[in-house]
Amino acid sequence: GRWCVNGVPQPGACVGFSPLSRPLSKRSIEASAASIEHGSTQPAPESSAKAPPSRVSLGFRLLHKQQPSKPVDPFATKTVYSDSLLDRTFITILTRSLQHEMALEGQHVPLPQLCTYDDLVRASKEVMKFGRSPAAQAALVRRCLSNLVRNELLAVYRLAFPPSQWTAEVNAVIAAQSFKWLVGETEVQSAVIKLGEYEATRLSRPTSAALTPHPGRSPSPNISATPASVSPIQALSSREQTQDSAAMATAMGHEATGAPGPERPTFATPARHTFGPERVQHSVVKIKKCRFLEVSGCVGVCNNLCKSATEGFFANNLQLPLYMKPNFEDLSC
Repeated sequence: GRWCVNGVPQPGACVGFSPLSRPLSKRSIEASAASIEHGSTQPAPESSAKAPPSRVSLGFRLLHKQQPSKPVDPFATKTVYSDSLLDRTFITILTRSLQHEMALEGQHVPLPQLCTYDDLVRASKEVMKFGRSPAAQAALVRRCLSNLVRNELLAVYRLAFPPSQWTAEVNAVIAAQSFKWLVGETEVQSAVIKLGEYEATRLSRPTSAALTPHPGRSPSPNISATPASVSPIQALSSREQTQDSAAMATAMGHEATGAPGPERPTFATPARHTFGPERVQHSVVKIKKCRFLEVSGCVGVCNNLCKSATEGFFANNLQLPLYMKPNFEDLSC
């Protein structure tokens, strides 16, 4: 028992609480001490009444609950994918497009006839070499994506899918179902979206009188002057890319070029979500665990080749605003 070693009671035994037993009552402790003094060979029975937890045990339980949980390593468990022949075909097309763009700049990367996902990641890491800056890396991937879609198809897409809530929700469903081979399991979620400057201005439907200022009056502050050769969505995307580049450089510990300002946008509260009214849209594609980030294991590959290049392709080629927010703690996006 607790009070005996080889059947002999021990006077110096611990009278606190044991992790394998409940705390002893005061009456039981006094009776056991008396039996030890009189030479009894049997421990005194405990009281039948259940005593409240002692201060020592209560303190131990409180400290045990307050211990912070250890962060889970997202790379500890590797996700296994079974790519079909169609998936391997898409992977090969994208990988060979990267190979073609690198070859135009004098960088040759050997690839097999039918590429695997590891070949795609290897080719992506080769893009980061050859003395390319982060902006040059993103530009190369944008050219790669542009080569996969003909200009005629882009014109039809921009005509059929102008920036709107319906367009955002339809594209979210298409992306979630069509690109599992590239990013892994996805799901479409709803979220409160603040309208961008372009759509907020379009929904306000300004009249021609409002667009033409009266002689002697300054233009309305709500209407921004945009050159005729640049569409409003292209001007907006250019400003958003500059703001996102400054935020990314600040997060990575580098100074962004350009005129310094008192505040810099962050990924948590990007500057593009500070316009117009709010509405609920079913247009958020949640990537549960990004396959590209898991296999590459590189933040630079994610930011330069995926986030910056894809946002630029959607904003400039498809003229559909897109914002990507990767989470490097659990590899979601």
